[in-house]
Amino acid sequence: MKRGTPSLKSSRESYYKNYLNKSIGNNLRNDNINIDIDSDKLYVISCVCQDTYIRIQEKSFKNHIKIPYEFIIFNDAKRWPDYTNFGDSSMYDKIKKTCEELSIKCIDIDNRHHRILQSASHRHCDSLRAIMKVVKNHKARFWIIDSDMWCVGDITEGEFDKYFEGDGSFVYQERDNMVYAWPNLWFIDTRRVDVSELNWDIYPKCDSGGMTQFWLKNRSVNWIPYFRSTVWGIEDMKNLSESIRFLENFLLNDPRNVNNKFWAELFNSHIFHIRAGSNWNGEGIRIHRIVHNLAKSIFQI
Repeated sequence: MKRGTPSLKSSRESYYKNYLNKSIGNNLRNDNINIDIDSDKLYVISCVCQDTYIRIQEKSFKNHIKIPYEFIIFNDAKRWPDYTNFGDSSMYDKIKKTCEELSIKCIDIDNRHHRILQSASHRHCDSLRAIMKVVKNHKARFWIIDSDMWCVGDITEGEFDKYFEGDGSFVYQERDNMVYAWPNLWFIDTRRVDVSELNWDIYPKCDSGGMTQFWLKNRSVNWIPYFRSTVWGIEDMKNLSESIRFLENFLLNDPRNVNNKFWAELFNSHIFHIRAGSNWNGEGIRIHRIVHNLAKSIFQI
């Protein structure tokens, strides 16, 4: 049955309304997230389950964000051996220590139920609910970014203004004729935009973020252009700015490339995404170390 037929539309909207009635604002045991927010500042939020890339991300922000901002980390590390920490149950404490050393605000996510809940997408939804506690309860400009994404070019005040135009900027996703937003990179100004019903949960036949299809209706959003994983290669680098050609060493030597196409992604020529930094795809510690060393070399960490 095609999208737009009355029965399918009614079914989806009924699912959405039932979900809102049961779940909106509910985030398991992550209800007490209280932080001070300055409405004139940009807040950059990343959820991490390893300490691996925090220093790279923090350095890239310092080098390239050209407006006042604060970096906030949500600590989703498991305190037991898990695929997301490669069996290192001390990862939670390592993240706390790194944040303290770099003076980064660190917010804990209660994830004890993840001992049983193994699905990467469902775990992701839990972390997004925790983040939304802050986004929904404060008026400011928020930039949510994945923990394995970094700035590789300057983002000026004018460019940020464009990201926050209308109802914000998101990355386009589509599955089974359903258009929704990818949860790992988005910009929104809650001083102007109502996010009370913005929901990043799973919807049938979609992964995390599938529920955003309903919030997006009748919204004026900007879709962020990017080079998608495994569909771009060295020939595309020729058209990019010389200032980001330093990525070439990483891109050419990434062992995860497929048929000479890059596994990593590039958004708007100034946000770089190495992908799978949380080991959601089970690539393992050997590949992770290779990728980490490549990343450290190009960012001189």
